[in-house]
Amino acid sequence: MTLANGSKVRRVGERRHAGRGWALVSSVAGELGWVFAAYLDCVPVDGDQLKSAPMRPRPSGN
Repeated sequence: MTLANGSKVRRVGERRHAGRGWALVSSVAGELGWVFAAYLDCVPVDGDQLKSAPMRPRPSGN
């Protein structure tokens, strides 16, 4: 699965690999894929668990 910036996804899992955080996400269509967790904006949207991929990664440590 390839996500465009701003795609809405649901975080369904997470894990660390080589010291980096990864999130298992589900697209609106139900496709699953792993994304670098720093690229997720993890603020609930309208009380849901949908997230939007920001235009650039957040600094590490956030």
